[in-house]
Amino acid sequence: MYVGTGFVPTRRQLGQAAQQPPAADVGPSTSPKVRHPRPPFDDICWVWLRARTPPELYSTTIYKHIKIKVTDGCEVTEVTTGFETSWIYIGNVPRQVKQDELARLLQKHGELIDLRLPEKSPSLLVTAKARFSSAAEASRVCSILNGLDVFDSTLTAKLTINASTAASNTHLHDTTVRVSWEAPSKTAYAGFLTKEGSLNALNKARFTPCGKHLLKASVHTGLPSVGRFNIRFDGVPADTDSEEMKAFSGADGIMWGKVNYTSHQRALNGIQRLLKESGADMLDFDVMPPPYRNGSVVGWAHLASSADAKKLCDFMRGRKPSFTGMTRIAARHIHSLEYSLAPEVYANVKQDIDTLSTTAWRMGPLSVTCRTHPTHVTVRLGAEDTQGLSKLKGEVDIILSGEVVRDNGKVVWHWFFTRISGRAFISSLERQHAPLKIRIDTVRKTIRLFGVSTERSAARVKITKKADELSKEAVHTISLDGRLFGTFMNDGLQGLQTELGEDTVHLDLWNRALTVRGSQHAYNTALDAVLRARRTQLPSQSPGTLCPVCFDQVSVPVTLCCGHSWCKTCITRYMMTAVDEKFFPLTCLGDDGKCQEKIPLSCARQLLPAADFEAVIESAFSAHINRRLDEFCFCPTPDCPQIYRRAPRIEASKASPKTQRKSAKSSTTTTTTLPVSVGTTLQCPSCLVRICASCQTEAHDGLACVRPDEGDSLFDEWMKKNDVKPCPGCKMPIEKAMGCHHVTCTVCSTHLCWVCLTPFPDSAGVYSHMLAIHGSFV
Repeated sequence: MYVGTGFVPTRRQLGQAAQQPPAADVGPSTSPKVRHPRPPFDDICWVWLRARTPPELYSTTIYKHIKIKVTDGCEVTEVTTGFETSWIYIGNVPRQVKQDELARLLQKHGELIDLRLPEKSPSLLVTAKARFSSAAEASRVCSILNGLDVFDSTLTAKLTINASTAASNTHLHDTTVRVSWEAPSKTAYAGFLTKEGSLNALNKARFTPCGKHLLKASVHTGLPSVGRFNIRFDGVPADTDSEEMKAFSGADGIMWGKVNYTSHQRALNGIQRLLKESGADMLDFDVMPPPYRNGSVVGWAHLASSADAKKLCDFMRGRKPSFTGMTRIAARHIHSLEYSLAPEVYANVKQDIDTLSTTAWRMGPLSVTCRTHPTHVTVRLGAEDTQGLSKLKGEVDIILSGEVVRDNGKVVWHWFFTRISGRAFISSLERQHAPLKIRIDTVRKTIRLFGVSTERSAARVKITKKADELSKEAVHTISLDGRLFGTFMNDGLQGLQTELGEDTVHLDLWNRALTVRGSQHAYNTALDAVLRARRTQLPSQSPGTLCPVCFDQVSVPVTLCCGHSWCKTCITRYMMTAVDEKFFPLTCLGDDGKCQEKIPLSCARQLLPAADFEAVIESAFSAHINRRLDEFCFCPTPDCPQIYRRAPRIEASKASPKTQRKSAKSSTTTTTTLPVSVGTTLQCPSCLVRICASCQTEAHDGLACVRPDEGDSLFDEWMKKNDVKPCPGCKMPIEKAMGCHHVTCTVCSTHLCWVCLTPFPDSAGVYSHMLAIHGSFV
């Protein structure tokens, strides 16, 4: 029997029940239990209250970043999105600003909990990390600080990114552009009499600078041919003469190529002039000191926003100015993500991180670097776009938190993996695919893989294959009484074998039982056939023993706290139907559907396989979000499942002066007075796209949000022409194909009258309304 909960007492009532003794007429604990009805609202029955238990809460994480709490009826009670964090990064803080000064500024806008500044930094501008009392307050303060002119600088503010693991913090950098151009240089062709001499020169060039340049050396086989063995040196300083080159390389002869240009300072001045002409809001430009690797000078431009970085990159890339000798300028918008790991955490995943670092180039222009600090280890991911960075981030997240084994989206699980033989199987996989680690979670019924993608993929295939073989090898036995045995001896067995296969179903003559070999689905199908056969041989039952779903005698009963009994198969299928229909909370259907007792969460967890229970939870989450579209929005990236909460719109008059100036420049002459806003910028923890939480579009740094009514007129016109109406509950467009005017929204389950869109809590009042107001049902 599964005991559920219905009425949920308050904390005050539970406290009173615990402090006061039970009534005098309560019998000893050994007396038979009596089911007590719910007491009136003004009184408290202590016996009834003592028999109840608080509703079960089940916490889980779905889509890697969204944390939810589920209670009885598979009803979602709390959602914490992957975007929510109480930490923000404050950039472009001048190095001379003291922590107390910055703290006073932040305390004006919210309740500051923690503030951290880097102790030592070579840069003139540093990044601070601040924590506020709640995620909502951090989001609000972030929108105020971003673009704020203070301390003779323009601050930037970003919410931290959820790394899907509590073991690390992450920081995204996307406002930096790497600009590189050729240094004043020329090519040298060196001839050697011996092969050994040429190889020595080749190795020396890799590690020893020539003047201020690290040369690029390679074996040369064409013209000009200076000696028996020839080496080509690229990036040689333009003012190097033959004697200096011979002394550096040990060559017997030198021939020179053409010099690209001669003045390094003129080229640097020209690069800085182009940076100003780009129109991007640049905060700083750092040129890396010599030696110049491969004859290239590298500079790092730090911009106020990601949009400015992209603008500068597009302006600089591919130019061939005269001051660089008509050589090409390269510009790359660098996106990087830093993980801050505790030393003990990094020690556990170091081998996997090192393997990823050496293989990241196979996924594109990606990089993984690690740096050890006294208190933590920084793992830095680099890419040229957010798509590549998102791919790399997914691999690191799996290394840190593990990959759940799935087959076609469903969780793979079998109790075999918890037994001794199953543990031995897992250990053998770990030895075969070392350093792969496999963790069995018996509570959540999941198998997690820790390691690099190649080893995880191989282990996943073997675990899935083993679970599939086990499900097919499972043997179920259904006992048959005398009359049922005769039924299956005649024609019942042939029908089952036709449906499931001759090798799946057998009749055990000795034990008088039906043997089913295969999955749970095959067993349920055979059990249904046995129950149908049994019902045809039994007289009609009293109403009190009927299942509220099939209206027949209860078989393999599951009794809820309300007293109604269900067939085990019926209640299982009822819960699985919710995956497609999305009706939550799941309640008892007793008393002709009037019983509102919620099905206990423990019942669902015990009756449903792990994959099916997860599907029900995800469906409950989807229904919860679709009923609250005024609160939640989906990430604009296609196929990204992440959600975020809408941010309040900030009037342009309340925005930062810098934002107002940009909005004024971008606006055209108009007489409209509709409010515009500057939204809070969020970063998706999954695909890393930047989102404006106010207008629900990709981030538009410093520009006004789209007006609320912009772009809706054409869609509204199309809806009127095609008889499409918005649901009064969730505003989702509805199209009525056929039937009467009683319509139920498939998203939020709102009952409504199609003619006037009047909503109803259930179907009880819809028909009387249609008849009284509109005169008919159609």
